[in-house]
Amino acid sequence: MQSQTNSSTLEPLVEKLAYRSALSAQDRAAILALPFSIRQMERAQFFVRERDRATHSYVMLSGYSVRSKTTATGERQIVAIHMKGEMVDLQNSLLRVADHSVQMLTSGKVAAIAREAVIELTLQRPTVAHAM
Repeated sequence: MQSQTNSSTLEPLVEKLAYRSALSAQDRAAILALPFSIRQMERAQFFVRERDRATHSYVMLSGYSVRSKTTATGERQIVAIHMKGEMVDLQNSLLRVADHSVQMLTSGKVAAIAREAVIELTLQRPTVAHAM
């Protein structure tokens, strides 16, 4: 895992967020300037498990992942499927402690962004926060 700053890597995230809110050039630049590291994820690998402390949010670069919760009866309930360009585990980053698990459905690549950087971005750029 190496640290990256190639802004074009996060372009799919910018495009997804722009569907939700009109992003200014400064908003787009702030998203593209987020520091991240690329991680290769294998099928069935977890990003985070329910009740873990969240340290990162992830942008799907390839592959598919699933967000799930454990029900009162101990069964797994899938609450979302994520694909390229989507930010995964944003909720857990804001909550600090994960209230759900995130796991890869297929192998793929993600950009890992430290939760502190995501929180700072949302505090500085309200339109980006709204889009997220």
